[in-house]
Amino acid sequence: MLRNEKVVALDEVAELCELNADHFTRFAESADSAELSRLFSELAILHGKQVALLDEQITSMGELPRHPDPDRESLEGLAAWLQTIFAENKREMLIEKAVEKENHIQTAIADALTRQLPEEAIALLHRLKRQVNESLARLKEAGTVQSP
Repeated sequence: MLRNEKVVALDEVAELCELNADHFTRFAESADSAELSRLFSELAILHGKQVALLDEQITSMGELPRHPDPDRESLEGLAAWLQTIFAENKREMLIEKAVEKENHIQTAIADALTRQLPEEAIALLHRLKRQVNESLARLKEAGTVQSP
């Protein structure tokens, strides 16, 4: 069965949120401070909640949500983890990767908002956009604070 562009767009946002939740969980384990670890953990939880809301929305549109390819997820996670291990400034690299991943969600949200979605899906996407903007601000703030 072919999926319509509206559902595909929402699925893309959900998939990126799910990937980020997994990446940020790994980032929390690699962080150089309790503060940064807590930030990544909080963002991982937030993205997990966003996935649930998006899945609910997709289901309310009469479709089943898809989930990320586990192989792709593993490879992407491994690549990001390896880059941070070999980085001179691990903290800076983790934050940079996190900002990059949040920007991917912003792009997917902007794309989804160009579709003719139900009002409740549009409201959800605007809420997610605000949350990602807040996450980006927190990440950028964490990037200016050096670990002890």
